[in-house]
This record gives sequence, structure tokens and C-alpha cells, in this order.
Amino acid sequence: MKSAHDNSSSSNRISDMENVQTHKLIDDWERTGRLEQVQAAFLYNRTLDAAMDGFFELQPYFHGPLRTVSSPTFVLRFTDGQEFWSTGANCGYAGTGPHLAVSFLERCGFSQNDLEPVLSNQVVKLFRDENGTVDVYAHDGVGSPKSTDVRYTPNTLLYAKDGQLVLLETMLYSSTSDQSVETLETYRKFLPRPTEVIVMTKETAEESGYVHKSQINELGHKTVFNVVVKDASGRELWLSPAIDIKSGRDILKQGTVREILNACGCNTDVEDSSLKGWMLSLLQSVAPPKKGLFVYKAN
Repeated sequence: MKSAHDNSSSSNRISDMENVQTHKLIDDWERTGRLEQVQAAFLYNRTLDAAMDGFFELQPYFHGPLRTVSSPTFVLRFTDGQEFWSTGANCGYAGTGPHLAVSFLERCGFSQNDLEPVLSNQVVKLFRDENGTVDVYAHDGVGSPKSTDVRYTPNTLLYAKDGQLVLLETMLYSSTSDQSVETLETYRKFLPRPTEVIVMTKETAEESGYVHKSQINELGHKTVFNVVVKDASGRELWLSPAIDIKSGRDILKQGTVREILNACGCNTDVEDSSLKGWMLSLLQSVAPPKKGLFVYKAN
């Protein structure tokens, strides 16, 4: 599939992330014929999917080494390379946002047939060539929930560190529920090529800066992330697992990566072959441990 975005520059971008002027801009561009120059459109139900496609802006707010980011749910790309980012429309349900997206894109010249997936898919991408031929790609988003049970809604926080995305996951999933499989699927899509997992004591993690001082846990303490998964893309996943109360062992005493993921709330006894392959690639060898720190390396 064609690539979505290279986030290297913001100089050729119009952003309306607060949805203040989206309607006015669409009206102006329709009047001047600018909408006929739309080459591609990207629609998202969740901003995490947009960020993973490279659509994210760095914000001037920091939490230690982490910098806040914001992402659009509606993107237009013009033939001259300029992009328009907005949160004024989206996709994936039969509501106001997706219907606005359909209305906007019809004014860009896309057909009803092109736009049929907008209401039923959480990610929709449309590409139009110079001859007017349109290719449509539509699929589920990352971690698309199959249940509305709030107990299993992930408390995810997305940041950037050194320009790369960092996903913080702080709510445990039931290890006996389907949501644990969805959690693993989210991790696999966010980190498709994991290179290592770092497992630390809470003290070592805090000393190393893996802490979110504004994120308070259920005990009223700042959240310390002592399991960090790194990917070849530069992305990182920070996890804050609880102690295994049943055995009285903390996370460092878990013997295998499977047990580490289980301690993070994931049921790793899955049938999905792609997930099994991903977990097997995760960590076949263990680097020499340092005080308070183990590093598991991928093959």
C-alpha cells in the first residue's frame, strides 16, 4: 500500500487541530477549485492510528523526556504536496464526524462508491491518480475494541521522545478475556519489529527516567514504567505491571518473556499465528543482567 506520511516537515501543512476553520476552508477551496486538486485523503477513528501513519505534531509540553503530541482524524493531501490536518471529521461509525467526512470528500470529487467504507471502517485511505482513478484502502484500527466494557478500555498515553513515538500503557487487562488478545495485537502493530525488552526494578526505572510524574496510579503515586519494549522503527512501549501477588514475585523474577507479558496483563496463550510469531521473535536471548536491569534481545 502507498505510504501515508513522512513527518519530517511541517512547512507545507495547514493545521486546524481545534476544528475552528475547517468548514470555512472547505467552502473557500471549493469556490476556488482547490478541492479538485486533492490527491489523497486519510480518515481515522482514533488518533493513535493517525500518529502511527506519521500524522502527528509535537506540542510544547513535556513530562520529563516525553513530549506531548497531537494528531488529526481527517487529512487532505493536494497535488502540490500541501496537506490539511483537522479533527473536524473522522470515520468508523454512523455519526456526525463520518457524515461530515463523506460530505467534504464528495465536494472533492470522490464518488459515493469510493466513500462507502467511511462509516464502517476505523481507517480509510483514498488515493486519486492524475487520470481520476481512485484506490481505496479500509481496515480496522489499532486495538479496535470488540467490547465496550470500560474495565478493559486501555489507558494509553501517546508521547514522543527524540522525535519517535512512545506509547504508555497503564491499565491492566484481564488475562482471561478477549481484550488481552487485542492488547497483544495493539502492541504488535505499534512495534512490528521488536529489538529488545528492558526489565527493571522500579528504583532503576525511576532513576533512568521511565516515569510519568503527572500520571498517578491507584495508590496515589507517580507511575513508574519498569518494562520497556523497543522497536527497530525507534518506537517504544512503556509498561507498568503490578507485582504478581499470587506468587509474591516481582517482575524481575519472572523467568520468561511470556511470563513478563502475562504479568503485564496479557494472556499469551493465543491461537493467532501472527501473534505467536511476534512473541517468539520478541526475546530469544538474554543479555548479561546489570544491577536491577535485564535486557532481552531479539534474534
